[in-house]
Amino acid sequence: MKTIAHIGFGAFHRAHQLVYGQELADNDNFPWRYICVNLNSSRDITLLREQNLRFSVLQRDDNAEQVCDVNIVQQALHPEIDGLDYVLKTLSQTDVTIISLTVTEKAYAMKQGFQFLDEDFGYIRSDIQNPFSPRSVVSVLANVLYRRMIHNAGGVSLLSCDNIPQNGHVLKSALEQYIRKAYADTVLLDWISEHVSFPSSMVDRIVPAMNSEARHLLEHTLGHSDACGVVCENFKQWVIEDNFINGRPQWESVGCLMVDVVAPYEMIKLRLLNGAHSWIAYIGTLAGCETVAEVMAIPVFQQAVKRLMLDEQSQTVDIPSGFELSSYADSLLHRFMNGLLRHKTSQIAMDGSQKISQRWLLSLKTLLENERVCPMLEIGIAAWLIYLSGRDLGGNEIDFQDPQKDYFRKIYKNAQSTDTAALTILSEFNAFECSVFQQAEFQQRILKHCQGLRSVGIEPYVANILETIAS
Repeated sequence: MKTIAHIGFGAFHRAHQLVYGQELADNDNFPWRYICVNLNSSRDITLLREQNLRFSVLQRDDNAEQVCDVNIVQQALHPEIDGLDYVLKTLSQTDVTIISLTVTEKAYAMKQGFQFLDEDFGYIRSDIQNPFSPRSVVSVLANVLYRRMIHNAGGVSLLSCDNIPQNGHVLKSALEQYIRKAYADTVLLDWISEHVSFPSSMVDRIVPAMNSEARHLLEHTLGHSDACGVVCENFKQWVIEDNFINGRPQWESVGCLMVDVVAPYEMIKLRLLNGAHSWIAYIGTLAGCETVAEVMAIPVFQQAVKRLMLDEQSQTVDIPSGFELSSYADSLLHRFMNGLLRHKTSQIAMDGSQKISQRWLLSLKTLLENERVCPMLEIGIAAWLIYLSGRDLGGNEIDFQDPQKDYFRKIYKNAQSTDTAALTILSEFNAFECSVFQQAEFQQRILKHCQGLRSVGIEPYVANILETIAS
C-alpha cells in the first residue's frame, strides 16, 4: 500500500483532501494510507491521537447538510511528540510517494511575488546554516529529499494545495533556492530533477475557523464532541495537474479534475473567489460586519462584488473552453451569502500583505496598463490601507495579524496623518514597486477613496461610486 504524507493538518486539509480520500475509501477505491504531520503547534495532532485518528466533517448550506466520517488517517506525527528524526525518517520511506501540503502562503518563505527565497523569514537563515536540523517547511522537505536520495527510496511527488498561483512551481523554486544555499554541491538538485515532480493544484472550499458556536453545532449533530471536527460548506473543488512520478489515487472518480495545465482554473479562483473574499473582508471589517454573509446581505456590497468579479477581475484571466464565467460568479455570490457558515471577515483579512499581490495587484497592474477603469479594486486597496491603521471607521481597534504588522504600525505611528501613512505604504511597500503604482495619479485616486470611505461611510460611498459608473 502506498502512502500520502500531508504536512499541515489544519481545518482546510480535514475538510478538503481528506474528505476526497474518504469518499474514495468508501467506494473501495483507495489503496492508500494517509500520514498527517504538523510542524508548528502539536495541539491538533495530540487531539487527533486522542480520538483514535478519527474525526467528522459537517458539510452544510441552505439546501442540504451531510456528515463525512473520516477514518483514513493511519498516523499523526509532530516533531515535539515523536522526535524530528522519526518524522523525517517516516517521510523518507519508500512507500511515501506523495507529500502534500497546506501550510499557507507565508510558509513557502518566498518574497517579491513568490520569486525569491526570503532568508529572513522564520527559521530559514538558521536552517541554511544547519540543514540537518531543519525546522521550516522548506528545509524539512529538502532534508527528506536528501534522505530519500542517499537511501535510494525512490521518486516522490510534492503536491502543493495552498492558494498560490502555480503553487507547484513556487514550491520547486523555493526548494531549489534553499538547497543551493544550504547544501555543499548540486548532487541533490540533480537527483530531484530525475526523481521528484511538483504538480500544481487548485483547491476550493470555504472552511471557516472553528469557534464555540460551530463546535456546539457539530456536537449537537454528531451526538458527541469532536475536537478535530470541522464545519464547512457543501461545495468543494480540486483541480490537479496530472504530473505524478510514482502513482496517484484515482481522484477523478470522486469529482476531481485531472488536467495538463492548472493555471487557468487557479487564476479564476484566485482572482474571482479569493480576490472577492479579501474585498469583502476589508470592507466588512471597516463597516463592522463580523461575517462574509453579513456583508453580502447588504445589496450595495452584492452589486459591488459582482462588478469586481465580472467587470474587473475576469478581464485578466484566460477562460477554459466550456467554462461559464457568469454562472461561476453567481455561484460564488450564493456561497458568500451562506449564513450557516459564519465565515469571519477577520479570518480572511489575516496576512493581507502576503495575499493582495496575487489576489488584486497583478490584475490591477494589467488593467491599468490597458487603461481600464477599476474602481472596486482601488476601493479594496483603500479599505486595506485604512485597515492597517488598526482602527475601523467606528474607531474600534482592529487586532489584525500580518507578517508585516510591526512595519505598518510603525508607519502609522510616525506619520503626520492617515493620508501620509497611506502614501508612504503606496510608495515604499514592495508590493507596489512597479511603475504603474508609483504614478501620482494612481496614488491620488487611492487617497481619494480613503478619504471618501472615512467621510461618507463605507456603504454610501460604494453606492455613490457604483452610481457614477452606471451613469
